[in-house]
Amino acid sequence: MKNNKGKENKEPSKRKVGRPPFVPTDEDRAVVKLLVACGMSQDRVCLRIMGNDGKPICEATLKRHFARELLLAKVEVETIVLTQFMAAIMRGERWAICKYMDQQMWRPEDGGWSARPYEVAVGGLSRRVPVAVTCLRCR
Repeated sequence: MKNNKGKENKEPSKRKVGRPPFVPTDEDRAVVKLLVACGMSQDRVCLRIMGNDGKPICEATLKRHFARELLLAKVEVETIVLTQFMAAIMRGERWAICKYMDQQMWRPEDGGWSARPYEVAVGGLSRRVPVAVTCLRCR
């Protein structure tokens, strides 16, 4: 194949132009998953992953090679935590049951329970006061 000056061109597939492509290791994937699951920003994650030249990779490289880790890292860690949390509830562990009741069960956005005001005599006056329910043993 000749170019416009009449010289022979090399085959495009055999040319070695530019820097070699980045190839992530299993360790790189584990580090990205951990850092993203803990809430670290992508530009800071890039500082931890080194490219072939020993310099940190750019955000475009991070997004190209670690798309799955960026998408699923937090979900996978939260799934593990919630699975263990529900297992503790099923075993009847008091801390887990109290934590669930304090954090989940009574939330109004989930259609949860709310205290009804009832009459309490304060200083001779009768007033309607809402009462909050908390687990006193877990404090």
